[in-house]
Amino acid sequence: DRFLLDELLRETKASIYCLIREKNNKTAFNKIKNILVLNQLWKEEYAERIIPIAGDLSKPEFGLSKSKFENLCKKIDVIYHNATHMNHLAPYETLKAVNITGTIEILKMACTGKLKPIHYTSTTGVFSEKTTNTPRKINEKTPIDNEIHFQSSGYSGSKWVAENIIMKAKERG
Repeated sequence: DRFLLDELLRETKASIYCLIREKNNKTAFNKIKNILVLNQLWKEEYAERIIPIAGDLSKPEFGLSKSKFENLCKKIDVIYHNATHMNHLAPYETLKAVNITGTIEILKMACTGKLKPIHYTSTTGVFSEKTTNTPRKINEKTPIDNEIHFQSSGYSGSKWVAENIIMKAKERG
């Protein structure tokens, strides 16, 4: 997300590796820059700290060669997983590759080479629609185990599965 990237660039001195679904790193960089420019977030000094990675979250090792993937795993210290295929009309099967398989690939990256923490962005869509008139308080610790919504949205369902995978990984350390 452009706002997360902007905040990381403003608040840290880190180089930010950005996985972008593009054919090569040059077009990936241009896509990132254009999005930041469009949202009036671009600063020229960002150019040297944004490291584009042309790949595909839905593919094993992001569609990178094994050596590129392993090299990336050695360089990265922390993962911000904010990627999703968001389409509230698409069926679960269409969204599974990016939202679920992509999350599994992120976990694989986190455990390859040195261990890396993951900051995972989900959605309140993992919670069932309100069935009573009583407002619910939802936060990061609200359990999602008993939420049921697969009939209403493939997006919510795929994010629910991905979040459960993240929670199982967290339980396992």
